[in-house]
Amino acid sequence: MLILERHHIALAENEPAVDVTLCKNCHAVVQESLRRVGVVEWEPVADTFVERQVAMLRGEADFLQLLAESRRTAADRVESLVLRLDKELPAWREWPEARP
Repeated sequence: MLILERHHIALAENEPAVDVTLCKNCHAVVQESLRRVGVVEWEPVADTFVERQVAMLRGEADFLQLLAESRRTAADRVESLVLRLDKELPAWREWPEARP
């Protein structure tokens, strides 16, 4: 069963309006990544706007880096599929579904 959770990119206490929906497993991975960059839920909320911005920027940068890594991996897999299709079924490029 797929369980979806809201993830606040820099913790809800720092920026409640910026969140994404992730599966439970991905949420755990992203949350641990936030902890590694120093944005942790058990520390007191930042006292100033500037300190909250630091947490927000670190959280956003970390999330975007994880997203970029995921997209690179996906691109590599699709590229491998293209190479295999070219080798085993070269006519695939003529299929209507293969056209932009």
